[in-house]
Amino acid sequence: MARKPKLPTARRPKVPKLPPMRYAHPFFTATPPVRRPVDPALHARRMSEVIQAKMGPIPPPRGTPTMQLVDIIGKQGVGEITAAGKIRFHSVGDTGRPGGADAAQEDVTNAMTSNYNPSTPGDNPAFFLHLGGRDLRP
Repeated sequence: MARKPKLPTARRPKVPKLPPMRYAHPFFTATPPVRRPVDPALHARRMSEVIQAKMGPIPPPRGTPTMQLVDIIGKQGVGEITAAGKIRFHSVGDTGRPGGADAAQEDVTNAMTSNYNPSTPGDNPAFFLHLGGRDLRP
């Protein structure tokens, strides 16, 4: 049987090793943008370049941008919150760490679930607001 000829393979460009960042945000630094190395994963020196290249404009709202809590959790839920005299909700951002350690996320999840008690529904979080978190890698 004849051997198939090997096809040339594309070589990955070598990505220079950069020192570890103290902060997860690659542009959170005191170094002026003109003196920063181009981030090898984002191909940019500043966040505005990433935004311009990767993100589109924020679209206008499709409907009325204001929601009523009753439309989200119903009359019974609003009544329970009113009777409790307070509202609790969860908000998070930057969720998801592909390939990263998840112990800290589990701690947050455990703390959030401990806020629920079926016997006192008015004290339970009324809703969950995800503030975003975007993986900016290509």
